[in-house]
Amino acid sequence: MSIHAIKAPFQFVFPTNLTMLFFISKKIKRYYISIKPNWHERRYRQSIQNQWKTIQNITQNYQINTGTYFQKYPNINLGLILQINQHFMNGQNHRYIQNIPSVNLTYDYKNLNFTADYQYIYTKDLSVNRSGYHIAGFSLIYQKDKSPWGVELQGQNLSDNRVIKSYQQSDFIISDTQISIQLRIVMLKLRYKL
Repeated sequence: MSIHAIKAPFQFVFPTNLTMLFFISKKIKRYYISIKPNWHERRYRQSIQNQWKTIQNITQNYQINTGTYFQKYPNINLGLILQINQHFMNGQNHRYIQNIPSVNLTYDYKNLNFTADYQYIYTKDLSVNRSGYHIAGFSLIYQKDKSPWGVELQGQNLSDNRVIKSYQQSDFIISDTQISIQLRIVMLKLRYKL
């Protein structure tokens, strides 16, 4: 984990914020599609170690989803997120791009409920460092309507990732972190509803 920060008293001078959001969704019979782009820019001057620096943050996020609304058949949701983060300060440019395609499948049949999800998170920064990892899981539940007892088979981290990487950007700090996570787990659970 690496964090680069400058600690000092600071002042802001006339920050400028600009945010644009847009959302459109359309349902056609048993299918839907939604598009959600947004853009945020913040520009300001800040005193860091007795020098005035011009700082600009730009975040762009584009999201598209499509899927089904069936009652008797399996439902699927396909999604794609593209996120671009840029941080400029006195000629230095930090840029991260994330692509996140995802699939979610759900199916309810009588006393059986099945859910599966998958994401691939791909990150690229300005220095051409690239990293990608898969996240997948499932849940299969069997429970009769009037019975408080049920059985669940659940799997998490099916791709057996050891580390999840994340990128965070704020007005004061840019951090690129790695978090160790629990190994692949497949559990058989006995459920009881009160």
